Amino acid sequence: MAPFFAVAAALLLLCQITSASHQNITLPFLPRQDEHLVKRWYGVNVLHPPMILGGWGPWPLMCPGPNQKQPIRYCFKDQRSHDRLQTIVDQAVARWAHALAPASNLEIGYDHDDTYLCNDAKIRPDALVISDESTDGNENWDDCDTKSTTGYKYTTDNARGRHTLEFCHLKPGDEAATEPGAVRAMMHELGHVMGLAHEHQRPDRNDVLRFVCSNLDGYEAGVAAAEEDEEVLFDDDLEPADRINLICGDAMFARAYFNPALSFIRGTFMQTDTDDQRWRYYVSGTPFDTESIMIYSSDLGSKKPGSDNYKDWVMYQKGSKKPVWTGGNKDPAQCGPSAGDIARVKQLYPFPPGHGVQARDEGSSGRMALRVRIRDDFEMVVEPPKVVDREL
Repeated sequence: MAPFFAVAAALLLLCQITSASHQNITLPFLPRQDEHLVKRWYGVNVLHPPMILGGWGPWPLMCPGPNQKQPIRYCFKDQRSHDRLQTIVDQAVARWAHALAPASNLEIGYDHDDTYLCNDAKIRPDALVISDESTDGNENWDDCDTKSTTGYKYTTDNARGRHTLEFCHLKPGDEAATEPGAVRAMMHELGHVMGLAHEHQRPDRNDVLRFVCSNLDGYEAGVAAAEEDEEVLFDDDLEPADRINLICGDAMFARAYFNPALSFIRGTFMQTDTDDQRWRYYVSGTPFDTESIMIYSSDLGSKKPGSDNYKDWVMYQKGSKKPVWTGGNKDPAQCGPSAGDIARVKQLYPFPPGHGVQARDEGSSGRMALRVRIRDDFEMVVEPPKVVDREL
């Protein structure tokens, strides 16, 4: 560990920024943003000035001018959510440090300096509401969903509570054992909040990965429901194999009969889901990123989670039959946002014109360890993202 911290200690060119919530992150100066950018992403499009009147996009600019920022402003739904999740949020934010200010225009912090609870009148209507959905004293503590809104929803009525991060990965009474996995899940959810969709739901997913729907837990029940067709969605003469293809590959049919497939259906076929209009706003870049924090691990959702046999996996790489892991590593303590994830966030939240000239002329972008400090009670060293250049 000594050499690692020696590297961090050797960063002489440092600058410190303070967000609206007094979140302090110490980072090195960074070069111009187009250097070493790798376009590997799927999610909302860039913010087109002067404003977006409707739909989904990056979080908006605040305080226009030379000191403008695009902060993701959050609060906690209740005291329990804060007490259980604050350290998880802090660790996840820190692991995204290479994508945040001063590397980009993005900051993440409290919506208001004086409070972290969403029920306070000082909290803005559009703040991100973070909640712990787990249940204390219940062996079924995780009988809940983890899900987040993707990017910022632009509406004319500024509806309160429209941005949410519901979390169900930290086991009550066993926090230490489940914390690494919870931090990984929170990094993934924050990626959604920034505007990134699932990498494995890109329209070109099948060029890189094989999706084995029959390995999803609940598959047999989904097939039976499609055969019964209680919603009368299928023509009577439609073959069983065609019904299976639809519940595994089209959002309208999956939502009716096989909900687990919804998180794996390619974006092109998610647009049939009238209950979720975000997919109409998503765009993608190339090439596909198997190291992304936004990709599901091969065994997630499988009937046999933890299996080392590719025949049991829900997804694996075509040709090599190698697995994919959320954040590029099976060990949650070793995973993190990829170089492609960070590049896309920097594209979504770019510097204002003329900003950061000195930063672009000094230092090294995303290639050094960073010492991160959030408020006065959290500090950690974050390694640079692993850069993987290879033909898939």
